[in-house]
Amino acid sequence: MFSLYSLYQDYVHQPTEQLIELIENELSGFLGLGYAETISEIKKCIRLAEEKTNYHQKSPEGKKFNKKGELTRVSGEPYINHPLRVLLILIHERLFDEDVLKAAIMHDLYEDTTYTYEDVKQDFDKDVADLIDCVTNVSEDQKQKIEVGISAEEQDYAEIIRKCSEHKIAFYIKFADRLDNLMTLDAMPIEKQKKKIEDTRNYIFPLLKLFRANRFLKYIENAIFKIEEGIKSVGSKNRYAAINTRLLQTRAFSSIEQTFRNVEKEFKKQFSEVRLIRPSNYEISQRLFDINKDASDFCQSDIRYDIYLISPSQQAMPKLNTVLTTFTTSKLSSYSIEDIGENSFYFMDDIRNHYRVYMISSHEFNIHQYGNTEAELPIPTPNDIYDRLVMGEMYVYTPKHERVKIPIGSTVIDFAFCIHTEIGKHMTEAFVNGKRVPLHTKLNPDDVIQIITGEYPKPEVQFEWILYCETRVAKRAIYKVMKARMEDLIERVNELERKT
Repeated sequence: MFSLYSLYQDYVHQPTEQLIELIENELSGFLGLGYAETISEIKKCIRLAEEKTNYHQKSPEGKKFNKKGELTRVSGEPYINHPLRVLLILIHERLFDEDVLKAAIMHDLYEDTTYTYEDVKQDFDKDVADLIDCVTNVSEDQKQKIEVGISAEEQDYAEIIRKCSEHKIAFYIKFADRLDNLMTLDAMPIEKQKKKIEDTRNYIFPLLKLFRANRFLKYIENAIFKIEEGIKSVGSKNRYAAINTRLLQTRAFSSIEQTFRNVEKEFKKQFSEVRLIRPSNYEISQRLFDINKDASDFCQSDIRYDIYLISPSQQAMPKLNTVLTTFTTSKLSSYSIEDIGENSFYFMDDIRNHYRVYMISSHEFNIHQYGNTEAELPIPTPNDIYDRLVMGEMYVYTPKHERVKIPIGSTVIDFAFCIHTEIGKHMTEAFVNGKRVPLHTKLNPDDVIQIITGEYPKPEVQFEWILYCETRVAKRAIYKVMKARMEDLIERVNELERKT
C-alpha cells in the first residue's frame, strides 16, 4: 500500500509529460471505459492553460521562461505543472465532477492572463466560469477601493467565501491548490514561507474544519509540519526527517501491508470496500509527544493504523458480532482483539502493529474523510473576516431574546460594536444576565447583554477601550474615531496658528 502523503510529494518531482500521463491513467483507473470523453476535455483545458500562461500574461515584466518558452514558477518548473498536480490531487481524492476538474486546471487564468470569465463561458460553460471565479483573488484595482488597514488576505478570503456560498465544491480546488503550494514552498524565501503558513492557519484551517474535510486537513497539517521543521532544523533536530528515517528502518520488519491484505481478503464479500488509513508524520509526532518518545526512537507498536470496513448503507452493514467471529475463526485468529466499541474495535497483529477497525457506511465514510459541502458558511465582509472565521462564532442574546452571532472571546465592547458602530460609540454602561458589569467583561455563549447608550454628543469612545476588545471590527472602529478626533484637533490647532 502506498502512502498518499508521499505520493503527493512525489508529484512535485514529475515532468509535465509524466504528470499528464498520470492524469490519464488515474482517470482511466477510477472511471473505467467512460473516461475517454472526459480526458479529451481535460486535455483541451491543459492545452489552453499552457497557451494562455505562456503567451498571454497580464504582466509579463519580471516573469521567467525556460528554453521551451514555458512560463516557470519560482522553483524553476513549468507553471503548468502546478495546476496538473492540483488536478491529480482532486482525482485521487475522488472529486470526479468534470466541471471541477476543468476549473482546477484553469484556476489561475483570471488572475494571471487575459483569459476572462466571458471567454470561459464561451469555450466551456457558465458553471466552469463560476467555479474559476470562486477561487480567484480580489484584483489589485478592487483592493485599492477597500478600506485602508484591511490586509490583502482578509480581502481575498472574504470575497472567496462570498462567491463560494453557492458553489461550495470550489473550496476543494482551493484546498488542493494550497496543498500543492505548500509542497513547493521551499523555493520561496523563509519569510514568505512563514507568511504562507500563517495565512493557511488563519484562513484555510477554519474552512477545512468547517467542512470537516479531514483528509485535506491531514495533508496540509503534514505539509506545514515538514516546512516548519525544515526552517528550524538549522542547529536543532528535524523531527519530520527523523520520523521518516525511523519509518524506513521499521519497514523492514513491519507487516502492515500483509495484515491489511489479510483483513481485506476476509471481508471483501461482506463489505463493499476495505480501506487502510496511515498516520501522517505530523500525527505520529503528536502521538510521540503524548507518550514522551523521541522522533528517532519509536517502534511500530507506538503507531496506530486505521482500517475502515465500508458498507453500501447502514442497513446492509453486518453486525459487529459477525465481524468479530470472522476474526476469531479465520486466518486472522492469531490477532489480539481488545477495546470493543459500538461499531469499532482495536486489534494487534502478530508483530505488535496496532489497528483500529471501524465499521461504517459509504456515506458516513465520505463525510468523515472528505467533509460536507452543505456546511453553513459565515458571509463576512473584509472588515470582519478574521473575527468570524479565525476566532469562530457563538450565540448570545439581547434583552428581547433576539439571538446574535458574535466572535468567540468577545467582550462587551466587541458586542456593542458588532451590533452597530453607533451603539459602540455612544455606550455608557452594560448589563450581562441582569448584572451591571465593566465594559471589558468577556462574554460566554447564551449570555443576555443589555447596552445602555447616552445622547450624542456627550458619551465618547475612550481610547483605552482598544486594549479591552478582541475583535478587529471593534479595534478598527475605535481607531477610526480616534483618528478623526486627532485630525479634528490638528485642524483646530492649525486654524488657531493661522489666526495668530
